[in-house]
Amino acid sequence: MAGMHEVDYKVFGEDIQFVEIELDPGEAAVAEAGGMFYMEDGITMETVFGDGSQQRTTFVDALIGAGKRLLVGESLFMTVFLNSAQGKKRVSFAAPYPGRIVPIKLSEIGGELITQKDAFLAAAKGVTPGQLALAWLLAQGNDVAPIPGTKRRTYLAENLGALDVVLSASELAELDEAFPPDAVAGQRYTDSGMGLVGK
Repeated sequence: MAGMHEVDYKVFGEDIQFVEIELDPGEAAVAEAGGMFYMEDGITMETVFGDGSQQRTTFVDALIGAGKRLLVGESLFMTVFLNSAQGKKRVSFAAPYPGRIVPIKLSEIGGELITQKDAFLAAAKGVTPGQLALAWLLAQGNDVAPIPGTKRRTYLAENLGALDVVLSASELAELDEAFPPDAVAGQRYTDSGMGLVGK
């Protein structure tokens, strides 16, 4: 399972194209400021500082990421489009210039791509491994209460972001298959450690 949302999309047009992205509830796309062509009701927009990734853990990290964008002539801000509705919703993006839209899965090319200025249009918004784990736990039923611990506010905010992650039935099945319950069964402590429990 990738760390990015798997979004459905369709490219329209020939020389002047736009891409329409279909977002499931809780899915999000990130785009350059001003790249949105149209969106349906139920999509919420949020402007974020930097490149929109969730790998930034401190303000200094976000500042460095934004500084890199500014250095190459890009905007300091990105826009996140989140489907806050119950059903599927669409948002579309178009470049300000004629040309072709080329979909690229970064996971298939090593996770990184260097392009010319203004080549980026939009991407799926990712989730962190911690958010994925918490979302999976939350999907197990009302009798399961995850208790994540952290010492930093940034990680607390990241953990709370798990409440916005909606896992589909197929994603839950994929996680269940990857991590079967009996694969992590056993005692919490070693035999000698168990002898100390309750003393």
